Amino acid sequence: MNRHLFTVHMVCIMYVLAFACSLQAQDIGKGTITGNVVDGSTGEDMVGAVVRLDGTRLGAVCDIEGKFVIPSVPVGTYTVIAGMVGYSETRIDSVIVGKNKTVTLAITINPEAFEVKEVTVKARAIQETEASVLKERQESEAVTDAVSAEAISKAGGSNVADAMKQVTGTTVVEGKSVVVRGLGDRYMNIQLNGSELPSTSQYNQTVQVDLFPSNLISNIVTQKTFTPDKPGSFTGGAVNIETKSFPEKPTLTVSLGTSYNPQSNLTGDYLTYNAGTTWTGTAGEKIEIPGILADPDVEIPRATVARRDKDLAYELDSYSKVFNNTMKPSNGYAGLNQSYAVSLGNQYKLFGSPLGILGSLSYARSFVSYDDGYVGLWKLTDPKAPELSEYMQLTDYKSTEDVLWGGLLDLAYRFNENHKIGINSLVSQNGEKTARILSGTYRENISVDRTFEPNVLSYNDRFLRTIQFSGDHKFPGLAGIRVEWRHSSSKTSQNEPDLRYFTYTYNTEEPDNPNYNLYNNYFQRPTRTFRKLTESTGETGADISVPFKFRNEEKNSIKFGGQISRKERSFVQRQFEYQKPDDKTNIIYTGDSADYFSESHLGLIDSTKTPYVFGLTIIELKYPSSLYNGNQNIDTGYGMIDIGLTSKLRFIGGLRYEATDMSVENPETKGTVKVNDTLPSVNLVYELISDMNLRLAWSRTVARPTIREMAPYATYDFGAGAFVVGNPDLKRTLITNYDIRWEWFFRTGEVLSASLFVKDMKNPIERVIVDYDGQTTFSNVEEARVTGLELETRSALDLLHSSLANYTVGANCTFVKSVVDIPEEEMVFIRAYNPDAGTTRPFMGQSPYIFNLDFSYDNQGMGVSSTLFYNIYGRRLSENSLGGTPDVYEKPFPTLNYSFSKNLSSHVRLKMSAKNLLDAEEKKVQDYRGEEFFRSRSGKGRSYSVNITYSL
Repeated sequence: MNRHLFTVHMVCIMYVLAFACSLQAQDIGKGTITGNVVDGSTGEDMVGAVVRLDGTRLGAVCDIEGKFVIPSVPVGTYTVIAGMVGYSETRIDSVIVGKNKTVTLAITINPEAFEVKEVTVKARAIQETEASVLKERQESEAVTDAVSAEAISKAGGSNVADAMKQVTGTTVVEGKSVVVRGLGDRYMNIQLNGSELPSTSQYNQTVQVDLFPSNLISNIVTQKTFTPDKPGSFTGGAVNIETKSFPEKPTLTVSLGTSYNPQSNLTGDYLTYNAGTTWTGTAGEKIEIPGILADPDVEIPRATVARRDKDLAYELDSYSKVFNNTMKPSNGYAGLNQSYAVSLGNQYKLFGSPLGILGSLSYARSFVSYDDGYVGLWKLTDPKAPELSEYMQLTDYKSTEDVLWGGLLDLAYRFNENHKIGINSLVSQNGEKTARILSGTYRENISVDRTFEPNVLSYNDRFLRTIQFSGDHKFPGLAGIRVEWRHSSSKTSQNEPDLRYFTYTYNTEEPDNPNYNLYNNYFQRPTRTFRKLTESTGETGADISVPFKFRNEEKNSIKFGGQISRKERSFVQRQFEYQKPDDKTNIIYTGDSADYFSESHLGLIDSTKTPYVFGLTIIELKYPSSLYNGNQNIDTGYGMIDIGLTSKLRFIGGLRYEATDMSVENPETKGTVKVNDTLPSVNLVYELISDMNLRLAWSRTVARPTIREMAPYATYDFGAGAFVVGNPDLKRTLITNYDIRWEWFFRTGEVLSASLFVKDMKNPIERVIVDYDGQTTFSNVEEARVTGLELETRSALDLLHSSLANYTVGANCTFVKSVVDIPEEEMVFIRAYNPDAGTTRPFMGQSPYIFNLDFSYDNQGMGVSSTLFYNIYGRRLSENSLGGTPDVYEKPFPTLNYSFSKNLSSHVRLKMSAKNLLDAEEKKVQDYRGEEFFRSRSGKGRSYSVNITYSL
């Protein structure tokens, strides 16, 4: 509690100091420079032009009417410089600013020669500032939301998952997976620079967006209404992660950072184990499958057979000794978290035309730990029971070391003002080493006088590689036709080598005689599991736009094109189990796992006589479900029109055709899905006034089953603790979408909006519990509906008083209600306990409300900025339970982060931040008769970071 009060006090003090600095700045100079900027050749307002005072850090960006305001200018004489990409700078000398005076300027800027007129710089402006992404949003064809690199930096996010929390109506599940408008992975489409990314998950099509370091990102755009030029497989949102493009001048940025969490760092009781060289984020040889077991067709002799066969006995002996003897975590030391990033870019002349190059590398290593977690399992044994019955209660001690690095290389070459090609390559690598000890009671199957203690050692190696080729070509001589083409190749892999489970029970009441038991029919024997999933995606597509005049307006176009998409996936799991030693060996577990699994206790113990005597031996558990291969082919074509029906009303509509062919198979079974869909879309944009829109949208979209869901065989889901069986009879889901949004961009970089949406689903796919052992499958239910309201605002506080011009507040909230039919198979179990039970429930992972608030101070003259960011989501369904046992819900998790940055010089900037200031816990509960029964509980602790950046 004292630490919490101290943190809150420090944040308050920082804001008081920032406010005092603001007032001091206001007292020193009280003049204002205002005016407008126009194009000297056309007279048009120059939206986005930059006006600055030479020799200072004061300046402003022109709004949609070309107007600008520079407040709080110290008394003095200045040179005002105005400019924009593709235009020469205009200088106005001897502008005198007096106390409490306003100087009004009318500035004209003129186009430059072609060599300087680089569209690349314009793209940079669009991609990196809040004002520019709001401008793009105002002019977009569909309902969109975006987060700029500027906003990501202010909020202190380290990866895309952190950044997505700022998007209206968006939550991030388990720090990795995006949920938009209450709709998870099945209803999402995650793209990188417009090309779909493959998944790293076996059980769903989630793209784990924490793989992308934030310093490689230019912006993140979430499109919430469907247009025919986008894939038809999104309903919640199509998230496009855009990487940085080449700069307009030589750039070099180097940053170093460190962070400290008292709960996890600089401590000697951090759980760990030797997994080899983990700082690279890759699985090394130490934990990869041993060479003599690498062949999946290898046959390990059974001890019952090898006891009387010398050759088989020695063969079994060699197999049984290939693994190291580490099966439990040990205590180690966790240092400080660290992060490093460098980016380098420039433009060069190649054959007289500009070539832009940008390269970027980042590396981060962090430690997360808690020792006061809790895991519980509960069930309802009688509908009239006053409380839930305890199934299992365990304390949870868990430590994770996380390494994330990434690299980006972007090349862009412009032949002339109408033709550009580019190559973009991104690599990301993540390694996550986890050590965990759970300990407690297992009342369902183990007597209460014995402690049940599972130990888990795991390493998760995730890799993403993508390369993209693109072209943008305009043909003024052919009616202004524009052709955009792209080809991308992506690959992801998730490698989980040597996942170790070691569980035992011991006598709690007699410490001197623990009487360990490792082999029990009610829990898993010591095992070592190797799992690997790879998925590759290839896409080739083109879009052709043909502009035309209507009502003497030129901003109309017909657009058509298509795309070919190919996806291949393979999964293999190999599991090795230690068999109990022969009774003659007298090998007994005494609490020392390294000794128990030592070489002297493995394999052949006595070969002096037959039958031979074996200690611990291994067998491979082989099932048809241990591997599968699948593919998904989607061929698409579309046509759409964008036309201004009146001076105020814009119509965007058309059709998209998608032909889907999916198959999945293993040596014994095969499942297929073939379906063709025609997907219509209508978007209407009505300009109420020059900076205010009313949007209406109607469309049809689809949600397909994943390759894994349609596979008709079972695999064991360690996370769920039960088998998952696929269903080859799954149908795709057809969704009808209705949207309405009012949006007002009342000043540059400021917005006020409200949205209503409805999603009606036919044949949605749900995960269903089908037996008392918790086995699940996937099933189509008849229908589901999602309805919601989104509200958003962002504004500088000079609306309240001119002295608050440096302060900005942004807030957005979403209220969602989802209702989905419970599958009939599951209702059978539910009604056995409660005949009057309802037949619907919310979507899994859907929060009834989401709220984001940020409060920022930005003083360019002093080189100071700070942001306070708050996020909370409502209670959401996490797990379905069997029968009358209440479902598991995740409780609200409030997040409060603060960041402060200051220019130390013209090239060096210092940034400090604090995360999870409220020290909130993540909790999952089951509610029964007004009482909460915890499914899990853990805390991340507060963290404090310092980062220093050098920029040219």
